[in-house]
Amino acid sequence: MDKVVIFGTEQFAEQLMDFFEADERSIAGFCTDKAYLPQNRKLRGLPVVAYEELEDHFPPAEYGILFAMGYTKMNMVRKERMDDAIRRGYTIESYTHPSAIINAEKMGYGNIIMEGVILGQGVSVGDGNIFWPAAHVAHHTSVGNYNFFTISVAVAGNVKIGDFCVFGANCTVKNSISIEDGTLVGAGSYIAHSTEAWSVYAPPRTYKLEGKTSLDFKL
Repeated sequence: MDKVVIFGTEQFAEQLMDFFEADERSIAGFCTDKAYLPQNRKLRGLPVVAYEELEDHFPPAEYGILFAMGYTKMNMVRKERMDDAIRRGYTIESYTHPSAIINAEKMGYGNIIMEGVILGQGVSVGDGNIFWPAAHVAHHTSVGNYNFFTISVAVAGNVKIGDFCVFGANCTVKNSISIEDGTLVGAGSYIAHSTEAWSVYAPPRTYKLEGKTSLDFKL
């Protein structure tokens, strides 16, 4: 649709507004849950309305909605809001930055693809995924629904990714493995084997011991 409302009032929403304007598309306004409405109900000079009252201001026959939401509760909140918007008759918008390289053979709705993202040949992508700048998903990988790929994630070829997964910055996923539903991959991790559903994978942590220096430890 030519007329678009953004769900969200944080920096992510403002970024998307700037991208739309650069593409000579306009944003009509913003919405968020009533409990989080800004006091002046304005953002960048545009109206911010309660999502619960969206139809009163931006009827679904005239406006689409773009969801600028993070990975709260492993992306489940985003799915709940998108499903609700569809029930209310709204078209779910997607966005692809012009610098992205997209060779995917299948693409669902409600995906947001930021600067420098690469989706390789034969990749399939479901619904409601977000790819932050420089994420790279290699050839013939299958991406499910409502996943979040942060900056510079590298996924090798022939990987099967389920739903509700989050990939931290600069993590790497080996080829030909499965990333099961609800996998959380910490920043900087290397995933060499298939994961278990609803599990966390993170690199070893570095701890600082108060009052100690390197001279207090012997090798």
